[in-house]
Amino acid sequence: MLDFFNQGGSNKLKAIDWAGHKERIHTAGVVEKIHNKYNNFMKSNYSVDSAVGRLGHATEQMQALDVAMQYNFMLYFVHFSGHLDQLEVMRNIGDLNQMSMLEMVKLMPGAEELQAT
Repeated sequence: MLDFFNQGGSNKLKAIDWAGHKERIHTAGVVEKIHNKYNNFMKSNYSVDSAVGRLGHATEQMQALDVAMQYNFMLYFVHFSGHLDQLEVMRNIGDLNQMSMLEMVKLMPGAEELQAT
């Protein structure tokens, strides 16, 4: 992908109509700022070799981030699945008003813990 965008020539985009945008956008200076940023961006060139060399190799910082993300995912997933189980039980048991408190506690194990979080 980087090779595609780094090569000049055959994949040129059509010229941007900056004057037309300036006529349609009435906020002062917006088109000029975007035009300058666009020109600066188009002057840049990227090193394809260094980018490709980094593929498939996770740094220690990325590995630590991955561990934290997996931990947080499992933490929230367990919490979420507990709520889903409770909703499924409540949907299947029928009218809650017809049940005693002991029946409800028996059918919803862990409800106290879920409410405490």
